[in-house]
Amino acid sequence: MTANEPTTNARDPVATRAAILAAARALVLSNGGRLSIRRVAEEAGITHGTIYLYFRDKDDLLYQVAESSAHDIVAHLRRLPRNLSAEERLRRTWRDLVDAALLSSDAFHFVFTLRPARAAGTADVPPLAATLEAPLIDAISGLDAGVDAAQEARTLLLSIVGLVEAVRSGIAAPDELRRASDRTIDLILAGLRAQAS
Repeated sequence: MTANEPTTNARDPVATRAAILAAARALVLSNGGRLSIRRVAEEAGITHGTIYLYFRDKDDLLYQVAESSAHDIVAHLRRLPRNLSAEERLRRTWRDLVDAALLSSDAFHFVFTLRPARAAGTADVPPLAATLEAPLIDAISGLDAGVDAAQEARTLLLSIVGLVEAVRSGIAAPDELRRASDRTIDLILAGLRAQAS
């Protein structure tokens, strides 16, 4: 465990849970999405059985890691400067989501595929993906382009899924995908401008 990670203390369940999540996140990012409960426990400085006091199983732990990552990304997007034009807000929201996806493609993959056990199969899009879709909807709504912002945001979100899978499968390098994503947002904005006029 590194010095900046939460420390575990049997009497501090919040710190213990945070240490487990930090260890799991680090392992997911460094091991290409593979996760071992024993390895998480070792990294968090706890016994393997302690994890089950906080998480039902490995899938629940993975979901919680993906959920915290999605909320971190959204919190970052909410801190974008308020004085951005509507187009620049959409462009920055898109680029920040793409950068996060390309930087941590395995973790981002979980955002699109994992569902909490209580909601399995109930939504079109997994709840965590919907969390990331919301800032896109807000940014598109700000354009006043007279389009269905939710539908346009879904199109962009599905494009990110394609970028994530392209990185994970080695089809293209992240730099090439960033260039493709810049072209994608340029085309989307041109299409939205055309619809508004």
